[in-house]
Amino acid sequence: ALLRGWQAPPEPASIQAKLMEIHTDYESHVHNIYNRKLHSLALSLVWHSALGFNFCGREVQRGWLEALAFGDTAQGKSEIVRSLKEFYGLGALVSGENTSFAGLLIGVDKINNRNVPRLGVFPRNDRGMVIIDEFHGMAPEVVAALSDGRSSGVARMNKISQASASARCRKICAHPRLPTANAM
Repeated sequence: ALLRGWQAPPEPASIQAKLMEIHTDYESHVHNIYNRKLHSLALSLVWHSALGFNFCGREVQRGWLEALAFGDTAQGKSEIVRSLKEFYGLGALVSGENTSFAGLLIGVDKINNRNVPRLGVFPRNDRGMVIIDEFHGMAPEVVAALSDGRSSGVARMNKISQASASARCRKICAHPRLPTANAM
């Protein structure tokens, strides 16, 4: 057992076989939805993505992944996401149908005549996971306004008052059909 550290790394084919073995087990014991191993694997990769990493001596600041799970209704997209969320014990689940920019990134509350920043779901889950179910229900202007916060990992508010917070979170959006170009 002590010599395992000195062995050559596993071959890529054995890594792929092990991942398929894990997700075969997930089919039976986690989400109970069969013939969706690649879907389950893709979502798991988002959960396990690094927030940042060093590549060839250069620090890559944005390592976290995002995924858009789309397809026909009743194919198990949302159920797999919910089951993996519970299994991994990580993630905030929100509905896209009634979501606002302030609810996702950062807003402001008026307390004693003072503007106080209120963190949205992304900064409250910094270093974690956010799942947006029913992504198609989000207003296009909200999706467009999220672009900077999604790519930079920082939630910023520059209107009523100024505030910012880290919002480096992995994201999965569940969508019932292939989105059109103007919806993204």
